[in-house]
Amino acid sequence: MRTYCVFLLILFPVLLNGQVPQELRAVKITNVASDVMYSDQRIEEAMDYLASIGINVIIPVVWNPGLTLYPSAVMDSVVGVPINPKFQGRDPLQRIIIEAHRNGMEVLPWFEYGFAASNVAYDNLAPYQILMEAYPDWLTRDKNGQIVVKNGFYWFSGVNPEVQQLFFALIEEVVTLYDIDGLEFSDRIPAMPYEGGYDLATKELYAMDHDGLQPPQNPKDSQWMRWRADQLTDFFAGVKEIIKGANDHLLVSSSPSVYPWSYQEYLQDSKTWMEQDIADNIIPQVYRYSYSDYQYQLSSSLNNFSDDTYFYSGMLIKVGDYRITPSFLLQAIQFNRSKGVDGEVFFFYEGLRDHNSQLGDTLGATFYAEEAVIPERNGLRWRPKARMVDEIEQGKINSGSWTAEKDGHNNHRYVTDGASDAKLTYTFSPAFSAWFDIYIYLDYEANTNLGKATYQLKSASESQIISIDQEANQGWTKLESIYLQQNEQAQIILTNEQLISGESIYADAAMAMINRKRSPDVQIPTAMDEPRPSNGTPSTAKLMSNYPNPFNHRTTIAFRLPRAASVTINVYDAAGRYVRNLVRGYYRGGQHQTSFEAGSLSSGVYFIQLKSGQQTVIQKSILLK
Repeated sequence: MRTYCVFLLILFPVLLNGQVPQELRAVKITNVASDVMYSDQRIEEAMDYLASIGINVIIPVVWNPGLTLYPSAVMDSVVGVPINPKFQGRDPLQRIIIEAHRNGMEVLPWFEYGFAASNVAYDNLAPYQILMEAYPDWLTRDKNGQIVVKNGFYWFSGVNPEVQQLFFALIEEVVTLYDIDGLEFSDRIPAMPYEGGYDLATKELYAMDHDGLQPPQNPKDSQWMRWRADQLTDFFAGVKEIIKGANDHLLVSSSPSVYPWSYQEYLQDSKTWMEQDIADNIIPQVYRYSYSDYQYQLSSSLNNFSDDTYFYSGMLIKVGDYRITPSFLLQAIQFNRSKGVDGEVFFFYEGLRDHNSQLGDTLGATFYAEEAVIPERNGLRWRPKARMVDEIEQGKINSGSWTAEKDGHNNHRYVTDGASDAKLTYTFSPAFSAWFDIYIYLDYEANTNLGKATYQLKSASESQIISIDQEANQGWTKLESIYLQQNEQAQIILTNEQLISGESIYADAAMAMINRKRSPDVQIPTAMDEPRPSNGTPSTAKLMSNYPNPFNHRTTIAFRLPRAASVTINVYDAAGRYVRNLVRGYYRGGQHQTSFEAGSLSSGVYFIQLKSGQQTVIQKSILLK
């Protein structure tokens, strides 16, 4: 946490000495209020968009209410429900991991409900109370023996050893099964309302520590509060051991309520957590509805933590009917930077996309216009973008009859049947040595005539044959993991040798993505993972000057891409305010153009911003009427 002053005159960040900024730019995705997780196609689109506006960390919910949002053997054994039934047959967490990592964003699964058993208002139907109904003794009680309900939630006792063991098992399951980048814990874990603790298990533990004495009847008794808070802190220390034991590079991220209110109401002692080095960062939920209140609360929160703490701000951008204004958002981020706060976590995703993505596009044009790596990675890129291999630009047809179609990952793919032997070869080489997961893409559509495709994954040291039933898979489908040396050439050779009469197979995009579970210690400088041009192709996207310029009604904007890529072009006024979107989608390499219809806009200076991958280009245009 660095202390310095920033006087923001122009809202476009400037890189010093060509270095990539170090900032946390995170967004939470919750299935209660967001529908992103209910469709794999929506997940793909959402991750592409978030990467295009500079987000570098995704925090997807994996626990609420009393159910997992991934197939869990632990929950299957505990209550016989391995996943929230709304996601039966899917794995939203795995899909988010693939799409986020493909875009170079880190993923911190989020145990949102934590020790809150269920929400009274909208979780009162089965199966959302299945866990609390199966284990009613886990619920914490107040001094009168009543089940604690606080802030609309039923609560488990976070001190109960059985409750803690469940969460230890869930956390170990997630870090074991998934190639993630850390875990997120917020205002409900570890936490327990100060009114609670009078359940049988908690009282028995207290008595064991106090020569058989029962807890004080005053729930605000300082010693009683301290004992319960310490039990929660010990639990969090155990969580850290599990996470760091799996991979020392995984982050333990904490976004509790603001301190000391969090301690007084929910026994969350985040100050001690940071002093004991349990959490890697602290992200207090500075959820305020006015800029003045935000300034006060952020400043107060900073005073509770040391200057060397990785401190970020939890920002409320949407809840119920409330939505933060663009001006409030920009003021708050500018204030963060002036206080040495190098990052934000936004609650929640839908707020960035409301009103035609107004808030998201505003971030992408101003404070987040340039890419950033998160400060905990010490200037290195922990999660580089996947190396994409396009079947048209980088795939070589070796034999057979392949027909081009305007569908697929970049709006194109090849298709062949089994009439004659057909083969297509993809070639790629990594910019660094590591274990890579190799994926191929299959479109999200109903196909009844696709058959088995044979893929040979070949490097200098090994060769593997993998068979994929294309009809049974959608989206990015993993072939295998392979170790590759820097610049070592590898190939994916696709053939139709297993097809039967009437079946076809697709040749679409492929990618190589670092496997951090198997390559945890590989250090990647920020420039090392950039795709390399071939055959003299320009290495960067280019935004040509619009013509005419100045203009009085309509102007044409041309842009050139070195390779197929996702492109966003937005227009902003002289003050950095979002005006409109002109382009958003995937485009093949080469030159393209669009137009800017000024309509009823006032005369003045406008900025045209192109974003493609990690690159941002801005041109100035003048409207004269």
